[in-house]
Amino acid sequence: REEIGKDLRIVATPGEYEPASLGIYPLKDLKGVKVTVTDDPKSKDGGSISKEMVDVRVIRYREREVEIYSTGMFPMACTVEPDALMKWERTDIPRGITKQFLLTLHVPEGQPAGHYWAPVKIEAENASSCEVKLFVEILPFTLREDPEMALGWFYYQPWTYYHRTHWVYRDISKEKKAQEGYGYLKQDLEDMKRHGFNMVNFPETHVLAPGKDGAVALSLGYHEQFARAFKELGFGFDRRNFVLSIIIAEGIRKQYGYKEFTPDFVAK
Repeated sequence: REEIGKDLRIVATPGEYEPASLGIYPLKDLKGVKVTVTDDPKSKDGGSISKEMVDVRVIRYREREVEIYSTGMFPMACTVEPDALMKWERTDIPRGITKQFLLTLHVPEGQPAGHYWAPVKIEAENASSCEVKLFVEILPFTLREDPEMALGWFYYQPWTYYHRTHWVYRDISKEKKAQEGYGYLKQDLEDMKRHGFNMVNFPETHVLAPGKDGAVALSLGYHEQFARAFKELGFGFDRRNFVLSIIIAEGIRKQYGYKEFTPDFVAK
């Protein structure tokens, strides 16, 4: 309750991407809600930041089926989870449901330090508009990257998430599905890069049948797509990226009978 009606605040350094979160909880159904930064953030000494540097997006929620792991049955229940940041012009908000907006500021390189503010207009087609303020504090230094620090996510490729792969079930070609899935991957990695991450934990690698020499082969199809995206985005090459190997080890142990950490297990 103490957050109701408070202004939005961002503290950032030049070159940084930094978000502010705005939640709207309507007391009646709202139609065509729109959130707009209507003027450039300005400081008292005449400095300004272009309002075009503020990206306004709506958080889309999706219903996701939940597996009950103890039984292995799927689905057994549903939950509602945040899914994606959407560039929607307007959105409807039902009464009693909070809708979250994210206002992400990209501070220009060389932006002078200081305090800036801008009006943020909230309007709906069936209600009066209102306004909150966005306060921005630009710090007098820039963030330097530590050449030895790896920052990243425990990350699965987006097409393995049920709630993100609704498009898999559409009646489109396999080529089109692959293209869309790769697009989601690039968007995720690009957003990570903008927010200072420089590596990821790769998804598990599937174990294939052993060859004639008994060596276990691995499927690297997913990793080839990651490598392609890394090259296109200039991301992930100057840090060590990790592979989730527990599933590989378990597959070797279960499928091929090798005892963990024995010479045969390590060799395979």
